[in-house]
Amino acid sequence: MFYGGDSQKPVRMAYYLFEEEVQSIFYNDKYVGLVYLADEGDKKYRMDVYGADAGKKGSYFFDTDYTDIFFGQDNFVVYNETECVIMTMDGIEKFNGNFTKTVRLMLPTGNAYRYVIVTESSIDTIQLK
Repeated sequence: MFYGGDSQKPVRMAYYLFEEEVQSIFYNDKYVGLVYLADEGDKKYRMDVYGADAGKKGSYFFDTDYTDIFFGQDNFVVYNETECVIMTMDGIEKFNGNFTKTVRLMLPTGNAYRYVIVTESSIDTIQLK
């Protein structure tokens, strides 16, 4: 269920009944992503993304066994200790690669393609070109 309005009197905006098992849920103030095992194609996972208006924005497929997923302004990041995929909400893969250090945490900075990477021995800022 998606709710809107203020905290005193929320209003139900949409109701969805899912037949597939949801593997994980990720969200921010603009998007909610539900991750499933992909049932078709050559990718391992499918993430359905819904906007704050409760409308479905799209389905995205990826293979990365993720530690975390987070949303940027108009993109999302899927990562684990060794690899990362960054994809736009238009379905364009902006980055798919490996880290040179073991990553414990990756955080957005507010800049579209700049991120903070926390490793065992450092805190680094990276930026896509």
